Amino acid sequence: MPKTIVTNFAELIHRIRLKDISSSEIELSGAAPAGSDVLDLKEALKKNPYLKTLRLISCKLNDTFVVNIAEGINLSGLEELDLQVNKISFVGAEALAKITTLKTLNLSSNRIGDEGISEFIRGLESRSAVASQFVSLNFSNNEITELSAESLTKIVGMNKSLRELRLEGNPNLSEEALDELATTLRSRSLAPAASPAKAGVVTKELMSKAPLVQERP
Repeated sequence: MPKTIVTNFAELIHRIRLKDISSSEIELSGAAPAGSDVLDLKEALKKNPYLKTLRLISCKLNDTFVVNIAEGINLSGLEELDLQVNKISFVGAEALAKITTLKTLNLSSNRIGDEGISEFIRGLESRSAVASQFVSLNFSNNEITELSAESLTKIVGMNKSLRELRLEGNPNLSEEALDELATTLRSRSLAPAASPAKAGVVTKELMSKAPLVQERP
């Protein structure tokens, strides 16, 4: 189905409230929420089982926004959330990890950092019996360093369905750490992925400025 593009939060909330089965993917870029937009969006998400992909790109979104809409997403049918180029840090990272419906999460170009990776794990651990179903995670350009190498390995271990982990733009992660992650994900890509279009592995090329070259099974 074609992607629906909206220009502001009022229009976004209106489209979600319509519960239109043909609007399974909605994108908003470059517009910040105002007034009651956050709470209205949370309530609208709760009542829409048809929206599968939501992209809120460069919307000046912060941790408060993420914490508020997390409950709405958990009660929706949303599977992919793109929040690239915002202002989300460790508090938002933990809240997003707790959402059980998501399979794809893009947090590239935010403020996650090493603390955010630790809090993401804390969020995953709090899900108790609800296993994580992430297929693709994007932590590119988030000032993640070698201090998070062990934590990233733990995230991969906790997400048995994970096929893609993007880490471009984090030059303080060593090639050794990336190689270890790549080995694990590459072995998983030999089996059918939940979403073949997203299947891929971390490679050493992530240390450069070049785009990630996906490897297919």
